Amino acid sequence: MKKHKIFIFSFVLSALFLIGCDKVIYKDIDLPSLEDIESIEITGGESKFASDDKNIILKLIENMSNATITNKESVQDVPNQEKYIKINLITKEYTSTFFVYWEDSKLYLEQPYVGIYLADTSLNEVINGIYDFKFKD
Repeated sequence: MKKHKIFIFSFVLSALFLIGCDKVIYKDIDLPSLEDIESIEITGGESKFASDDKNIILKLIENMSNATITNKESVQDVPNQEKYIKINLITKEYTSTFFVYWEDSKLYLEQPYVGIYLADTSLNEVINGIYDFKFKD
């Protein structure tokens, strides 16, 4: 009887451990505060745009912050996509890098190793309004 209880306890403990290891913690998008951002760099293909204009930065940050979390994981430095836009948000202490790309007619915003977020198409409009990257679905 004692061995039976130990077996059941071990089985339950193992099952709980395996279930716990399977859980992925999805994180909210990690944007620097608007006050900390000194400039932005946006790169798409051969085109590059840089600015320290606070109005442009505000427009971009507002649209990026509206992105919603997905159940997709970011597990590499760059997305596994042929076409993407790279956005660098530059502060005094660090640079936050994001990628924007289309997949299955949906616009995604990816922060490497943090998460993949579903972005509103208005983010694409803002990016193409800042500089015509000709970035479309």
